[in-house]
Amino acid sequence: MTTVQSNLDLVERARRVMPGGVNSGNRALPWPLAIVEAAGAYFGDAEGMRYLDYHAAFGPLILGHNHPDVNAAVRAVIERLDIIGAGVTDIEVELAEKLCDVIPSAERVLLTNSGSEATYAALRLARAVTGRNKIIKFQGTYHGWHDAVLMNVISAPDKIGRHDPLSLGMLPDTIEQTIILPFNDVEAVSEMIQQRGEEIAAIIVEVIPHNIGCVLPRPEFLTALRELATRHGVLLIFDEVITGFRHALGGYQSICGVTPDLSTFAKAMANGYPIAALAGKAEYMDRFGPGGGVMFAGTYNGHPVGVSAALATLAILQDGAVHQHTFRLAQRATSGIQQIAGELGIPMKVDVREWHLHDPDRAETQPRERCPYRCRCRSDAGNCAARAGQAASDTRVTHLFGENPGTQPMDEMSSVQIRSCLAVSWAGADPGVRSAVGSWAARSRKPTRVNDRASKRRKMSSSSARNSASSPSTLPWPGCSTIP
Repeated sequence: MTTVQSNLDLVERARRVMPGGVNSGNRALPWPLAIVEAAGAYFGDAEGMRYLDYHAAFGPLILGHNHPDVNAAVRAVIERLDIIGAGVTDIEVELAEKLCDVIPSAERVLLTNSGSEATYAALRLARAVTGRNKIIKFQGTYHGWHDAVLMNVISAPDKIGRHDPLSLGMLPDTIEQTIILPFNDVEAVSEMIQQRGEEIAAIIVEVIPHNIGCVLPRPEFLTALRELATRHGVLLIFDEVITGFRHALGGYQSICGVTPDLSTFAKAMANGYPIAALAGKAEYMDRFGPGGGVMFAGTYNGHPVGVSAALATLAILQDGAVHQHTFRLAQRATSGIQQIAGELGIPMKVDVREWHLHDPDRAETQPRERCPYRCRCRSDAGNCAARAGQAASDTRVTHLFGENPGTQPMDEMSSVQIRSCLAVSWAGADPGVRSAVGSWAARSRKPTRVNDRASKRRKMSSSSARNSASSPSTLPWPGCSTIP
């Protein structure tokens, strides 16, 4: 076994055998960081430094690292199942039934391994069903690494409104089939579909774009997409790879009340284990079956490890306690950041959406009369989070991690911890946000360095044990800090 002496040592070894030293380009950092263990809300590096993980691997870890119940489910299944190349397993059926039960758009479900694979299959299906080639994608949204959608995410001002591909080697003909429109602009979508509706196979939308500062959809936007798609024979695809299972068990579609034709899920579905899903209406999804003419395949699709982890994760999320917990953490972060902005004299609005357990019966009678923005905030329009998100002068910093009572306070976070959060959560944020948090980080103390590996493990274990003693088993893994 090789002894790792420093972060720099391991990172340099990685760069000698891996392009950029990482297996996904977005993981590259300007400083050396090599992780050797993780538990709950924390991970530890090769030098014994312990970090409060505000990054959470871009969103999958809704229950924290190495949740014991999820890991136990995985250990149990690998004692009796591994990869199967024919037929279907009992747990694949169980998971598909569960997804069809909780996701409004899911009449049929197919499992794959990543969000990019799911969105790729969704677009292929839409083109097959409609016989059309073009798709509508929105500025600022991310749908994976394939050529049809890898463009116009965090674009420079001079590239907004025209194709902005994110990689060399993308097929020009494929890029040209994608129409880029501004997010939340009903008029732009309506005009485009009126002009070119007979060419458009699908509208694909990340219902809450998370790469440009978490932008909430205007109340009328998703409803208008549904109406326009139906009227013009276009398939509406919700990309819920991030929002799925984080905002509610049934995804954001169960909150907004708009049902797409197809939906994609991944990330929080299995608390970090690799799995993704494409769900949708039977009349479309059955085209993937025998005689339907549309190909869907993958050696690792429905692998028992990911499936068992997903079943365990969904079981923990079922009663809504985790969502309540994570939203309370977000509210604490919201208050703290807003206070810092006030102390520094920076005009800034920090919002967090109120959590609620979706109740279809209640949805029909209460939310719209309380709030014209239909966000179920139970407040007057002047205080509505959805309205605040529409104001161009506001700086939105939503869905931040908080910290569980009894773990490391936010004011004690290191600048490195803050930067690892900023790298993703606020990549497109206003400079004022970075200034405020930078000042916060500058006055925070450094985390304790634990040089002895065994001592560090004991500290992590004892901290988790202390937190678990006061936390119901339905809440996230002790010490977990996660984005809602």
